[in-house]
Amino acid sequence: MSKTKSNIEKQMLCKFTEKSYLNYSMYVIMDRALPSIGDGLKPVQRRIIYAMSELGLNHNAKHKKSARTIGDVLGKYHPHSDVACYEAMVLMAQPFSYRYPMIDGQGNWGSPDDPKSFAAMRYTESKLSKYAESLLSKLELKTMNWIPNFDNTIFEPKILPARLPNILLNGSTGIAVGMATDIPPHNIKEISSAVIALLDNPSLGINRLMNFVNGPDYPTESEIVSSKEDIKKIYQTGKGSIRIRSTWKIEDGNVIISSLPYQVSGMKVFKQIDSQIRNKKLSMIEDFRDESDHENKTRFVIIPKNKIDLQKLMIHLFLTTDLEKSYRINLNMIGLNNKPEIKGLVSILKEWILFRKIIVRNRLKYRLKQLTDRLHIVIGLIKVYVNVKDLINIFHEEKNPKFALIKNFSISEIQATYVLETKIKNLTKPELEKLIVEKKNILNEIDKIKKILKSEFYLKELIKKEIQEDTKTYGDSRRTFVRNETIEKKIIRKEKDKVIPITIVLSKMRWIKVVKGHEVNPIDLEYKIGDSLFTYLRGKSDQLIVLLSSNGKSFSINPSDIFYCKRKWEPITGRLKIPYENTINHILTSKNDKKYFLSSNNGYGFKCNFQDLISKNKSGKTMIKLKKNFILNRPIRVKDEEKELLLLITNFGNMLIIPVVKVPNFKRGIRKRIIDLYSDKIHRKYELLSWIFLMFPKSSVKLTFCNEDIILSPKDLKRYFSGIGSKGFRLPNFNNKIINIKIIN
Repeated sequence: MSKTKSNIEKQMLCKFTEKSYLNYSMYVIMDRALPSIGDGLKPVQRRIIYAMSELGLNHNAKHKKSARTIGDVLGKYHPHSDVACYEAMVLMAQPFSYRYPMIDGQGNWGSPDDPKSFAAMRYTESKLSKYAESLLSKLELKTMNWIPNFDNTIFEPKILPARLPNILLNGSTGIAVGMATDIPPHNIKEISSAVIALLDNPSLGINRLMNFVNGPDYPTESEIVSSKEDIKKIYQTGKGSIRIRSTWKIEDGNVIISSLPYQVSGMKVFKQIDSQIRNKKLSMIEDFRDESDHENKTRFVIIPKNKIDLQKLMIHLFLTTDLEKSYRINLNMIGLNNKPEIKGLVSILKEWILFRKIIVRNRLKYRLKQLTDRLHIVIGLIKVYVNVKDLINIFHEEKNPKFALIKNFSISEIQATYVLETKIKNLTKPELEKLIVEKKNILNEIDKIKKILKSEFYLKELIKKEIQEDTKTYGDSRRTFVRNETIEKKIIRKEKDKVIPITIVLSKMRWIKVVKGHEVNPIDLEYKIGDSLFTYLRGKSDQLIVLLSSNGKSFSINPSDIFYCKRKWEPITGRLKIPYENTINHILTSKNDKKYFLSSNNGYGFKCNFQDLISKNKSGKTMIKLKKNFILNRPIRVKDEEKELLLLITNFGNMLIIPVVKVPNFKRGIRKRIIDLYSDKIHRKYELLSWIFLMFPKSSVKLTFCNEDIILSPKDLKRYFSGIGSKGFRLPNFNNKIINIKIIN
């Protein structure tokens, strides 16, 4: 970097952009998107709660306009969009979004069907909930560090002194730069029990903690159907996914759906089921209605026509609607070292306990200083009150009473100043007795605090006592129950194992969809805006899908993973690691023992089984090595290896016919020259393999040119036979471009 005479800084563009983007990334990660492990809040949430406490909007206060709070937050602590700030406030007030809401709102704060249908901030009113007290407890006792706000005019808390591990109780979601967080909510009683167990025995592992924590506990009543092994793996690694299902029961032969998974719209589920009934995919249902009201927030009634297996009906609905949904879990948060990290359950609780110890120690030290200062004042007052007459004489006779007080009563300047500020009406015997009692109480409290500060055991006991008190105050029963292995899971497995016909559709923007049945018309499907059909094929649910990229790589997907998880379009990049510069050009599905002919447009190729194309890795495997600027041709299915012939035509009009049986079999990666192609590197003229067909010995070939058609009989085709790697023979009258080629059997 250098400076010119005109004081203009000059920087390399790459260095400037790199530095700017890194600064932006760190700001989003640390100050916007990720919560802190201490209080479980993002900066905007912390500032909203603190601003409301400063406005006196405690749980026992009157509600105040939300715009008043947002104005304070923006003006003092968070100079960003008022819309985003208010939306963060709304989320903390929605009982269907937060397990333990931190804001008590009046007015329209949205609904489960449409969480963003809340009224503007000028219409709603709010105050802190009772639970928010656990985040602000003893804030005035200097329990944490304070930092200047954005314009250095006032101070704000760097973190709130949470008495409970709110990071797990309410969870959090957020998208930063290069990372995201999805922390599910949990039950207070379960998490508190786990924290207390860890305080008693810090060596506890995940197996013992799982006796206290059954799994996430979402705000809506539903069921977790993931296995305990899956939940344990999530708590060990800090990431994974969990499946949640609606609860249902049978009343008078009808199915009653009484709850929905977290953040699932009842209106959307109703439309999904109603659409299947109208499309005659659920012909066994006679009637379906929504009986939800203020008493029953969710009540869908399904009336079957005849006596059918209701469990199988519900399993079908779980697979095809949002009655069952999968949720991603990513326990990513900012630790006490100010670094973002994905943590397991044990490390989260241990680090929070460390945070809580720091908070309690800071609180006790500050309280100890307060008591010591007060004791110093009380001792001085007692000395003076015992000799009130001398005190009065000093007031009357001395020109400098402070100095006289210090000399006559042997007290400090601080004590003397306090005595001089004391009103005469307080210089009574009852006040002296109160001071003696106060001194005794202060000394007792100082002894207790020193005892706690010196002993790790007593410190833990104090933390345990506070957690138990808060658990008793805020704790409630579990809402989301964890189900054990049931017959329903076995039925689902059977449904997935059942072989059904499917249609695989790939769009031009490389989104994939798997639809049940062969009768579907891919053109009639609803595509995303600007997208349309690229290719499709029909297969069976027990056959893997193989996708071939332009650079000769092979990828594979299980159709059940797409069909049974979502009935929507899914980007192939969501399941596969495909480089940006490569595209998927071909899709295949078949039995494992079926053969295919793979080739590139520079004349190389081989035969392989479909099983050889299957890749176990998301990043795929290289099937055929390609040089730069060459691509993979369309794969050809080999039906009868002994009888079929391979017809090859180049863009220069050379044709070669070879028996398929003579084409070598390779598993992958090895290249064999199938046809010799002309190459003029000086003038950059390259002959490319453009057309590939399979035919039988008695087949004819119809060539369509711009102005004529030529049919080559089996007798005419004999002159084009040759061995593998030959150059091929010139087609008759090849002066025009070939428009179409048809094999006539």
